[in-house]
Amino acid sequence: MKVSAVTLRRVLCVFVLLACVGCGTVNTTLRGDHYVSSSLRKHESACGSLPRVYSGVGYDLCRLNAAAPNDLVWPVFLLPVMAVDLVLSGAADTLVLPYTAVRQYRDGSITL
Repeated sequence: MKVSAVTLRRVLCVFVLLACVGCGTVNTTLRGDHYVSSSLRKHESACGSLPRVYSGVGYDLCRLNAAAPNDLVWPVFLLPVMAVDLVLSGAADTLVLPYTAVRQYRDGSITL
């Protein structure tokens, strides 16, 4: 079964769009502090605050530290997705580091 280059590009575009929507960096830098804190509270995260520098990675780690849905163990298929998101968030956090460093100095950490 051959897969065309167009199909691979479409799948890659869908994956990139989904990764950007769920990316911790996008959630913490482009959305307000209220969204971040309510999102982590909704998932019952054990984190108390989230520093703005490398906040995308921190957000993802807080999500991993949250209670699993319906008190079950994290589904195995979500762990590779979270690993990819951690890597992408780390790269994106490095790109926005000048912005988040100024925000950390000016506003402090995001309290949850």
